Amino acid sequence: MLAVRIVNEQIPIVILEGKISENDKNEIEEAINIALQPNKNQLILDLMGVKSLDSGEAEAIVEATHRTLGRGGRVAFVVSKKDIENALKKARVFDIPGVLIFKDRAEAIKYLGERRQGIA
Repeated sequence: MLAVRIVNEQIPIVILEGKISENDKNEIEEAINIALQPNKNQLILDLMGVKSLDSGEAEAIVEATHRTLGRGGRVAFVVSKKDIENALKKARVFDIPGVLIFKDRAEAIKYLGERRQGIA
């Protein structure tokens, strides 16, 4: 079962935990829409607590991130498990411009924060 939490900091973070299924696409998309209000264009999707994910389920995440990327934004995935990362790669998530991967949420926050401020 999927659990979704939203942490609104300077860069919104959507934390997904548990098992993601293709049926969770709407819930993920709704969480992303809430996190991106009113006009944010950067997002961190924290998948550290995701137990399993296959490439079909990764598609749900890809579809849910398109609105962010459509605004010229960036989506940073935080992933530590190799099988989760491989499922995202198989779904070609990282071929999409504006999608980044990090092993640690703090790194993602730092990177996107620097981009937001024009530092790097």
